[in-house]
This record gives sequence, structure tokens and C-alpha cells, in this order.
Amino acid sequence: MQYRSDIDALRGIAVGAVLLFHAFPKALPGGYLGVDVFFVISGFLITNILFHDCKEDRFSLLNFYQRRMARLLPSLIVVLACALALGWLFLFDDEFEQLGFHVFRSSIYWMNFTLIDEIGYFDVDAIYKPLLHLWSLGVEEHFYIIWPLVFLVFGKSLHRLRICLWVIAFGSFVYSLFLFSSDPNVAFFHSLARFWQLSVGGLLALYSVSKKTSIPSVGWAGLVLLFSSLLLFDKTDTHPAITLLPTLSAMLIIAGKVTLPMYGGLRQAGLISYPLYLWHWVVIAFMSILTGSELAAPLAWTALAISFGLAYLNYRFIEPLRYRPRATRVLIPVVLAVGVTGGLVDVNEGLPNRTQLTTLSELEKQLERGAKADDTCQSVASTYLSDERLFAYCRASDDVADGGLVIALVGDSHAHALFDGFERVARENGYSTLLLANSSCPVLEGFRWGRNSNEKDRCAAAIEQILSLTENMPNIEKVIISTRGPVYLHGEVSGSFTQESVEQSLITVSDPSLSYDDIRDGLARTATRLSQAGIAEIYYLLENPELDFNPKISVPRPFLARLETRTMQRDLYELRMQPYKNAIQNGASENVTILDPTEFFCDIEQCFHFLGGQLYSDDDHTSIFGAEMLTRHLDQIIFND
Repeated sequence: MQYRSDIDALRGIAVGAVLLFHAFPKALPGGYLGVDVFFVISGFLITNILFHDCKEDRFSLLNFYQRRMARLLPSLIVVLACALALGWLFLFDDEFEQLGFHVFRSSIYWMNFTLIDEIGYFDVDAIYKPLLHLWSLGVEEHFYIIWPLVFLVFGKSLHRLRICLWVIAFGSFVYSLFLFSSDPNVAFFHSLARFWQLSVGGLLALYSVSKKTSIPSVGWAGLVLLFSSLLLFDKTDTHPAITLLPTLSAMLIIAGKVTLPMYGGLRQAGLISYPLYLWHWVVIAFMSILTGSELAAPLAWTALAISFGLAYLNYRFIEPLRYRPRATRVLIPVVLAVGVTGGLVDVNEGLPNRTQLTTLSELEKQLERGAKADDTCQSVASTYLSDERLFAYCRASDDVADGGLVIALVGDSHAHALFDGFERVARENGYSTLLLANSSCPVLEGFRWGRNSNEKDRCAAAIEQILSLTENMPNIEKVIISTRGPVYLHGEVSGSFTQESVEQSLITVSDPSLSYDDIRDGLARTATRLSQAGIAEIYYLLENPELDFNPKISVPRPFLARLETRTMQRDLYELRMQPYKNAIQNGASENVTILDPTEFFCDIEQCFHFLGGQLYSDDDHTSIFGAEMLTRHLDQIIFND
């Protein structure tokens, strides 16, 4: 097809939006929608190529896939190999293990489905995934596999191709709505939930075949819509209906063939957009990991400059291989070799014996979390539960079933984070410890939390299992309830903790069906059940300070000096927790003792994540060291006998 500089300019806008969003999230809050624009462009160009190949009787599946691999693999191989090299140098074993797994999945274009089971695109720990952005390559490659097969059958029938693409577009969009209603994270990453955007570009290509004229006014309207969406939407706007706007905008811009005055360098950025997209997040992520925090403006601009430099080198010296389709004979074995190398890093648990890690391993190990389950607890659970165990965390002291005194830790992942440190102190005081906890589901009877009805039902059933087991095990003397608190009603605080961001978090409602009354009543019902079962002492541990950074910043990286520790303002922590604290106080009966961790983590002004060791394993869970130190701080209250 004839070269169109306006499409390269649109590519430049799209990649620029994504880069600005990742480097300066607040400057262009909707910049992540640039990926949606890429999907439309890809669908338009691929469909044009396929249609003209069929029209001229030179369509070949083998030839098409060879050209795609020659276009995509060279730059991808370089980026994956460099990411592995950087990971070997600077990442801790758990991080390098994860990177190796992601390299393997990215080499087979399966990163989007991998992320479905891990984290959301906008989560705090996303920065520790340097290949996070490669999810979009998976979506495009899956479309490239399916769409040419349709051409193989209907390639010369424009009418049938249009019908097929309408069916794909409509079905994909409906499927995305269905997935979003049950799990927004799945809807964001799933290929079938994104095919409609590539199909829109494909439909534009098929309808443009019979209409060569363009309407510039339509294109300019598309530009206005696109920039409006980039400025007005933010990372909370991931509903498929929201993505209609940038998708429609891209379609209008392509249809209008908008010629921007001199393109302002956009066309040049579009020419290197593919390697630029590949490199930018790798550079930003590694610089953020090495500096220990979100990049300040000078470093962010430096990261972008490095990304442009690497992208140009890729474009100049690596991408010319795209004009040699036979190069795939070499490229395929090489990308598989890189992928297998990543897999070996994963299988070997991130190569923990690397020389540069030996002096840092003890500090880094303080960030580790304990196992989710052990055989002793699972044996106890099978004794008292007749059905399948639904709760996620089940740990126990070795002698928990020997008839001695037992303290039960119940709750969510925060109870799990407490177990290993708490168990040490409890043993010193003559108690065994039993952990019964669920993931993202506090043990408050009637508090049904979940992203959909299925998750809410499972949460309710898991709570009932935990309470039933706790009621029926005869030697449990004390119960400590620990949950994450206000996050269930408000979600996490967006960005850095400030007066404004914390206040905004408290008016944000994650689930309109839940309120602080549900937390209050849930605690009251849970305490009543436990008391009626004969449990003498019930404690409720309030939420520790949340962090707006990852505590890894205080652990020195290989080849780097020790990083500075950071603190949180105590007044912001107390502001965030006050409505939640009030609900707990109102729901606590006379036999419930509230444990407040504030004085352990905070002085009169600041709250700390490092006090002689790592108190946290991530931005809100205590480390094993932190759990032990917190338990010792509360020793006289809990073990008062």
C-alpha cells in the first residue's frame, strides 16, 4: 500500500501519549489510551496489506507470517536480552525470577494472559515489572494469527470480509463488557476483549477500498476527541465504553488523512514508535527500581532521552532486518533461545547465588513473606471442615494439635503477614499459633467483599469456614483479627500521600453496597459468635500505616550505595484511618480489645518503614521482622497472663 506519513504522525502522537503517561502520570492522565490508538492503526494497516495481497493473487500465509516476524522479532529480541542482562546485574532473586518468567512469556507473545493472574496495569508494584507493557504485543499477535485465516477463506469477497469483521468487532466488544462486569483486570488484558479495536481499524480499511477520498474535517474532529480523551480520562477509566472514544478518534483521524503542519517531529517519532514503545518502560522501570522511587522530573526526562536514543539505534541498525524475510530462519531460534534463558532464570529461582547479591541477601530476605499454607494447618482444617477449604492462608505451629493453648490469627492477607513473626513471640509465651485467613476478604461476618457476585459468595463462604473452624477447635483461647481496613471501602490512595489525595480517597467509593456500618456490624457479629463459642479473649488489630512507596528503597542494590529511607506523615495516616477506626470502636463489644499499632510505627510526626530492619514486605504488609517487633510492642496487652 502507498506510504502515508499522516499515519506515522498518528503513531507519533500515540507513542508520545504513552511515554508521557509513564514518565509524568499527572501531566497526561489519559496517556495510556495511546495503546488503543495503536490497536486501530494496526488493524487498519494489516487489513490493507492482506486485502491488496489477495486482490493481486500473491497472498500466502507463510509469507505473511514471515514478514510479521521479520518486522517484530529483531527489536523484541534485543530488548528482552538487555532486560535479562540488567536483571542479572541489579535485581534481587525474587525480582529476577519474575523477570525471567516474563521474558519467557513475552517471547511467545503471552504476556497479556500472564498479567491477568498477577497485577493490574496501574498497581503500585507495576514498576517492578519492566516488561509489563508487552501485554499489547500479545493482543496484536493473536489478532494477526486469526485474521489472515479469515482472508484465506474469504480473501476475494469484500462483502464477506466486512461481515466477518463486523461479527468479530461486535462479539469482541460485547465480550469485553461481560468480562468487565466480572473482573476489570481480565477485560483490560484479554485478547478477545481487545479484538474489536483492531477490527475497527480493519473495517475502516475495507470500506476505504471503494472510497479513495478523504474528509479533513472528520480527521480534525478526531484529533479534538483524541486529545480530549487523553486529558479528561485517567487510570480509573478502563471501562470498554471509555475506550470507544480514543478508538473512534483514531478511526476518524485515519479516515480524514489529517496533514499536520510539518508534523512537528511526530512523523519521525512514528517511524521509531515500535522500538520506542519497547524500550521506554524498560528504561523507566529499571531507573525507578535503582533509584527506589517514582522518577523526579530530571530523571524522567533523562529516561525518555535514553529511550529515544536506544529506539533510534534499533531503527537504524536492527530494524533493517525487516526487509529480509528469510532472516526468520535465524530470528525464530534466537527468540526461542532468549525465551528459554528467561525460563531457566525462573526455574532456578532468580539465580540467588550471584556474587553481587551475597552481601545483600540478609537485608533483602527481610522483605520476604512466609508460605501461604503448611501441612500442619491443612491437617487441622481437614479435621474440622467437611468441604473443600476456601480460604487462602492456612499456617500453624507444629504442636498446634497437641492440646496446648492456641492463639488464632484470623483475617485477610494482613493476618498472614503477621504469622511468622507473631508465632515466635507467642511460642515464648507458651502459646501455639494458628493462621486462618483469606485473600481480600476480612473475617467480619456479613461483610461480603468482591469484584463480582461470585467473589462475594466465595468471600462469605470462606468467612463462614474460618469462623466455624475457630468455634469448633477446643483449645483456642485467644483470637486476633487483622484486616487491611479502609481499602475495602475506598481502594488505595492514588499517587503520593498528601492532604488532598487522602481526603479524595475517603470520598471514593469502591463498592456502593458496602459502608462502615457493614464493618461495624460485621465485627460485632463475629465477636458475638466467638464469645458464644467460649473464646475468652478477642483482639482486633487496626491497620498499620500504608506507604506510597515500596520499602525496597532502603535495601542497597548491587553495585549501588545504600538508598535513603523515607517516612510517612502521621497526621495523614490518622486522617486516612479515622472513619475506619471509629467503625471498629463502635463495633467492638466489651470483650474485644483494640490493638492500635500507631505508637509502634510512628513518633509524634512521622511513621517509619525501617527501624533497625525492614518493618514492611511491601507497601502495606508487615515483614516477618516487622511482625515480630510489632508483637513484642503489644506483648503486655496480648499475653497479659
